[in-house]
Amino acid sequence: GQAGAPGQDGESGSEGACDHCPPPRTAPGY
Repeated sequence: GQAGAPGQDGESGSEGACDHCPPPRTAPGY
């Protein structure tokens, strides 16, 4: 049979900032 209707769009992503990044840390060994 025919394919079903496409599902709903997912949630929009967060805006382009480093929201998901952990706070900067000094490199290992420092």
